[in-house]
Amino acid sequence: MGDGDTRVIVASRGRLAPAALVAAAFSAGSVWLILTSSHPFEKILGWAVLVLFGSGAVVMALQMARPSRLTLDPQGLTSRALFGTSYRRWTDVQRIDLVEYSQYALPPVPAFLSIQIQQIPRAVKLTGRSGVAADLTLKGPWPNVEELVAILDDYLSRFGRPQSGTP
Repeated sequence: MGDGDTRVIVASRGRLAPAALVAAAFSAGSVWLILTSSHPFEKILGWAVLVLFGSGAVVMALQMARPSRLTLDPQGLTSRALFGTSYRRWTDVQRIDLVEYSQYALPPVPAFLSIQIQQIPRAVKLTGRSGVAADLTLKGPWPNVEELVAILDDYLSRFGRPQSGTP
C-alpha cells in the first residue's frame, strides 16, 4: 500500500463549456435587452434572465476553474466539490452504485412540445454502512462514470474490508 495506490480523478471541464457558453450568451442577450428596451416589462424580463443565466454562468465558470476532484487512497475517498469537501473511509462504504438523477423536475407538457433528452445525467452513489456513515453522491461531470464506478469498486474491494475489532 504505497504511493502507487493513491489516485486523483478530476471532473471534466470540457463537458461544462457548452452550457457555460449558452448561459453567457443568454446573459449577454439580457444585458442588450436591458440597455436597449424602453418598455418596463422588457427591462424586468432582462434583469430576471440576467440573474438566472448570469448566476449559472458564474457557477459554471467557477467549476471550470476549480473542477470537482476525487482523491482515492488506501484509507478512503476525499471528494472536493465547488462548495465543500467530503471524506469517507473505505470501511464505512457498503456499496457503490451508478444512479440517474434529474436536476430539474419539469411539469408535464403536451406530446407535440416534448423534448427528447439524449442522455440522462448520472451520478455515483456511495452507500454508507448503517449507523456508521451517511450516503455520498458524486455528481460530475466525470469523464466516464462507468469507469469511475469500476475504479471505486476496485478500491472498495481492496481496502473496504473492516479490520478485526471494528464495527
